[in-house]
Order: sequence, then C-alpha cells, then structure tokens
Amino acid sequence: MLQRRIWGKSSERFINEDTLQRKLDFEGPDLLPEEKQASTSAKKEIEKYKTVRVIEKGKSHPIRKLLPESLPKEETHIYPQHINLAHWTELEPESTEVLERESPRWYVRRIIRHKYALKDKSQDVEKQIICATMPVIPIAKSYAGATVLADITIDKYVNHLPFYRQVQMIKQQGISIAPATIFTKTRRAFCPLGAAHARRKFEDALAEDKALASYALEQIGLLYNVERQADQQQLS
Repeated sequence: MLQRRIWGKSSERFINEDTLQRKLDFEGPDLLPEEKQASTSAKKEIEKYKTVRVIEKGKSHPIRKLLPESLPKEETHIYPQHINLAHWTELEPESTEVLERESPRWYVRRIIRHKYALKDKSQDVEKQIICATMPVIPIAKSYAGATVLADITIDKYVNHLPFYRQVQMIKQQGISIAPATIFTKTRRAFCPLGAAHARRKFEDALAEDKALASYALEQIGLLYNVERQADQQQLS
C-alpha cells in the first residue's frame, strides 16, 4: 500500500480495465427495479449531454454577450478637442459599454447590546441588571463576520483561490485576519469529508473485491460527470 501511495497513479477518474465488465450484473447490493431504471436513465442522459455538448462546442462562434441591464450605469462624456463647439451641430453620440469593478467595501459592524439596571431595587427579580443577548457569531473569539467567511469559502471552493493568496489579498487592502482563522477554522466549518476520500478506499478495495469496488468507482465517476455538467451549464 505504501509503494502504491508513493509510486501509484493518482487520478480522480476511474477507468475500468475490462470493457465488458460494465455489462455484468454485479452480485452486490440488490437494486430495486425503479432504482435500476433511474440509474440507467441517468447514464443515458449523461452520455446524451456529452454528445450534444461536443456538437455545440464544434459549431459555436464567439459572440460578445450583452451586459446585464441591472448593473448601475456611470457615464463618462468625452468631447472633441481643439474645436469650437458653438460652430458645430451635435449628432447622435457613439456609445461604448465597458465593465468595471471596484474593490470590495469593508466595514465594521459594531454590535451594541443595550444594558439596563432596575430602578426599584426592592422588587423581587432574578437579575437587577439585564443586557441584550449577543447574536450568534460563526467563529467564537474572532472578528471575522459571516459575510467575510462566506466570501472566503466561495473564493476557495468555487473560484479555486487558495487560502494563502486570500490572506495576501486581504492584507493588501489593509485588513489583517489571523491565518489560523482562515486555514483551520474556516476549513473545518465548511469542508466536510468528501467523496472525490471515499473513492480512494474503493480503489484500495479493488484487490479484495474487484466487482463491487469497480461498481462503486463507476458510480462515483457518474457523480463527477454530473458535477462537470452542472459547472458547464453554469458557465454557459
């Protein structure tokens, strides 16, 4: 196992060595008829999508997409130089739209919990001083709010921006967040044990029960195909 870990091929995609094995009915977990039909239908849908995707990709032509109308507009007016505009009649201007972006806006949300003291000390109450309850904070003893942690998580797992780069980018904007908050606490909060880890266990099980392990790896491969299909549809 150690030699395989060091020298073996590492891949997220499982390819069955026996091409006929896909047609075998493994004597593993029995599937209900409706489950087997759903699995077969899912495979057909994925293969159909792959074929359509290849055709569309071959016929596609670069087209400049229009910018969303919901974006705010800021106009910059540029006039011809070195002429007296009083001697000229203005025509319909030429208009060009350019997408711009400003740096994220950082702000401090100051949570002020109002506190009150009982005026009449003779009253029989449990507490003579009360204070509003502190709202839930994502990470205790950290000033990183929920919106900051959400952006960090999206940049890491959606935009594939490593944590250390995010730390550098945040520092460039004058904000200092402890690396331990990002590297450790954020990862524990938003990164549970994934499939991609379960797949390695089934690869190890190929030597013990090739039929069942191959079936499981094929199912995980289908999940990867569904993920790629979702990503492509989101980008398009």
